[in-house]
Amino acid sequence: MTRLLPFLLLCAAAHAAEVAQFRAEVFGAEWRATRGDAALVAVHPATNGWAVAFADCGGVSFAATNGVASPLALDPATTGSVARVLFVADCNEARPWASLLDAPVGAALAPRAFDWDVVRFSTSNCLGAVSVSVDGLSDAAMPVDGAPHLVEISFPEPVPADDLYLGGHPATPAWSRAWRGRVFETLFCFGEPSEKDADALRAYLSLRWRLGLDFDSPPDIAARLRALGVDPGALYATILILR
Repeated sequence: MTRLLPFLLLCAAAHAAEVAQFRAEVFGAEWRATRGDAALVAVHPATNGWAVAFADCGGVSFAATNGVASPLALDPATTGSVARVLFVADCNEARPWASLLDAPVGAALAPRAFDWDVVRFSTSNCLGAVSVSVDGLSDAAMPVDGAPHLVEISFPEPVPADDLYLGGHPATPAWSRAWRGRVFETLFCFGEPSEKDADALRAYLSLRWRLGLDFDSPPDIAARLRALGVDPGALYATILILR
């Protein structure tokens, strides 16, 4: 038993976090995770002034021209709590109440436009408890340039999955809190990833979406991603040349 204990502890550490990965190319009537049963679904139907998110130029767009795009929420069947969320997203129109991710009271993540040229994520209601970064920089502004950027949000305490809304807030359509831009990929971390796992997630997103960000890439990044439940595609495939 004493010999098995280190192995069991290693296994427990390796499964401390699982990731639900949503890639835009598989977006449909519902946005299903690449692995597992998790799905993002529209909170409101396309009636009463609501529009629905739609596929646009490689991303899932909330920039509806008519009405306010319905936010997406994890299917009620999805259980567990989310400790961290990473996005690759763009913004093409600054709005004071646009919200890329809405969480419960005390963790509202609504970017606010100061000069209408940049969108800055405000965590004033959280007393600094929620960590938000753009392209690896804490409390950074998000350019309104239509280019993809990496947004990372970390909660001090994991938030129940069914309390999170992607692309807006469902209860305030008149305020147009829908995100005015696209989301290309989203990673929901169920459980807090280790620092090396977090590095792997950042490096993967930067490489896949050609963001050019300087993140440390663990040497075993492909194995780490797959253990987390992330499909890296062919990014880290080994090519053998037989001579």
